[in-house]
Amino acid sequence: MPDEDFERQVFVNCPYSDDYRDLQRAIIFVLIQLGFEPRLAAQISNSGELRMGKIRQQIRECRHSIHDLSLVIAKKKGDSARMNMPYELGLDLGACWYGQSPLHSKVLLVLEQQHGSVKKALSDHAGFDLRTHEGKVDLLIREVRAHFYAHLASKADGIPADFPSYDDLLREWPLFLTWLQKRPDGTLRSEREIQAMEVAEFKDKVREWMKSQVGALTGPSPAHDLIREYVQESYDRFIQDAITPWAFFHTSQGVSLDLPN
Repeated sequence: MPDEDFERQVFVNCPYSDDYRDLQRAIIFVLIQLGFEPRLAAQISNSGELRMGKIRQQIRECRHSIHDLSLVIAKKKGDSARMNMPYELGLDLGACWYGQSPLHSKVLLVLEQQHGSVKKALSDHAGFDLRTHEGKVDLLIREVRAHFYAHLASKADGIPADFPSYDDLLREWPLFLTWLQKRPDGTLRSEREIQAMEVAEFKDKVREWMKSQVGALTGPSPAHDLIREYVQESYDRFIQDAITPWAFFHTSQGVSLDLPN
């Protein structure tokens, strides 16, 4: 894989449960907005390929990775902690520590839901820098952006001029979700249809939305039609009140004009 591809690939290791779906999709959205390519094992549909084979391949092909260990601690008595995420983190760390070039240059972001929760479950991970999102999309967006900003700031090229701000991302996320509800023919997608979107389809929708925004920036302003209607109404009123009376002008009666401001 070319170096540029390796630099932009991000292995995303996170829960696939329904209660994490919004956070997972926010990660995908932010990474694409930042110019990176999210890679998730769930985006590959091949019944003949073992899941671990997919994960190993993605770890090899991605310089960056995001590991969310939110579920390493069971939420309530009787629940089981999720061990898949720390297991995949261990594979990624092994690739970084023992793998051949360019794997030694891998950059990892480790997330937790509550501050200190990972330390309780994985004491060997103590001392690593972790970022906390509290299960909130806005905080997750902030932490992911901050991580990649810091990484790019350390490179010779620095921060790209079009690197979105935190406010930009917070503003665009709900706009994208609103856009996602509408089909090209104007009909609305059901919530069930949106929730059932596979990772690959959701990624395509994010890119489609970004292209539509570029078109909106180069085309007429969203207020164009409203302004045009207002100007047309003002013009019609001017013709009716100021010009039409002259067609019936009579010297004995005169014409009373009330010109618009």
